Amino acid sequence: MKKYHLFFAFIGLILVSTLIGGSIYYFKFLNVSNQSEQEIQCQITIEYGTLNNYTIENYNISIKEGSSAFDAFSEVASLDVIQYPFGVYIRAVNGFEEQAPNYWAFYYFNSKNLSWTYSEVGVSNYYLSDGDKIKLSYTG
Repeated sequence: MKKYHLFFAFIGLILVSTLIGGSIYYFKFLNVSNQSEQEIQCQITIEYGTLNNYTIENYNISIKEGSSAFDAFSEVASLDVIQYPFGVYIRAVNGFEEQAPNYWAFYYFNSKNLSWTYSEVGVSNYYLSDGDKIKLSYTG
């Protein structure tokens, strides 16, 4: 009989721990109303390559915390995009449309190795942190 009570006490403890942990996770990471309204700073570079005589544009912007790189690029440029289930594909920047086989590539500045790194996620799935540096670069 004692083992029976011990077993249910143990199960109860696990359930309470799971509820508390789940609640903390929800309110800290998932609850939209809990997201900060603070602004972060971001540096943006657009390199036009052969499309516009190798012009480079640089911007420093403030943007809402939790914004994506796509949100930031949309603040400084007119983008022609294709929306896919997995994210956004950028076809043109400020009227300069890609010409196959070249395309608009998305990079972020890697502060660990101090170099621009080709992003492994799409521009709409890369979420910014304060001080991030991001770049759209035409490959041609």
